[in-house]
Amino acid sequence: TVGEQTGYVPTNYLCGRDELETIRANSWQDDEYFGSYAPLDLHREMLGDAPRTRAYQSAVQACSSFIEGKTVLDVGCGTGILSMFCARDGRAGHVYAVEASKIGKQAEEIIRRNGLAGQITVVQGKLEDICLPEKVDLIISEWMGTLLLFELMLESVLL
Repeated sequence: TVGEQTGYVPTNYLCGRDELETIRANSWQDDEYFGSYAPLDLHREMLGDAPRTRAYQSAVQACSSFIEGKTVLDVGCGTGILSMFCARDGRAGHVYAVEASKIGKQAEEIIRRNGLAGQITVVQGKLEDICLPEKVDLIISEWMGTLLLFELMLESVLL
C-alpha cells in the first residue's frame, strides 16, 4: 500500500525509467526492500542450507574454465559467498560484488578475513545507480527467490 508505506516493491517496478529520477527522493520502498536483506540472520539461514551453498560452489567449479582470469559482477552479493567462490574456485581475475543493503559492509569484512580483498571489490549501492570502473565479462547472481520472481531482481540482472 503506497499511502501507508508498506510492502517490498522496488521503486523501478512502480514507474518507467523516465519517471524514476523524479521519485528517487521518496524511495522509501527501496529502503524497506533492501533493508529487509540487511540482517545477518537471514544470510546465516541461506548459508546454512548446505545443499544450496554446495550447489552454487559446484556450479562455479564446473564453470571455472569460463571464469578464470575474467572480470565478474556479483549482483546482490549479500555476504559475498558467490564472489568468493568465483575468486577462489573460479580463479576470476577480479570480482565486483555489488550490494544495496547494509550487509555489504559485513561482506567487505568477510572477504577481507578470507584473504580476498585484493581480488574482490565490494560496491555499496543499487546496480542501477553505480558505475563500475571497467566492463565485466560475466555476471553471477542468486536472484531467483520463490517462483523465480520473488526477490524482484530480474530487471536489475537483465538491464
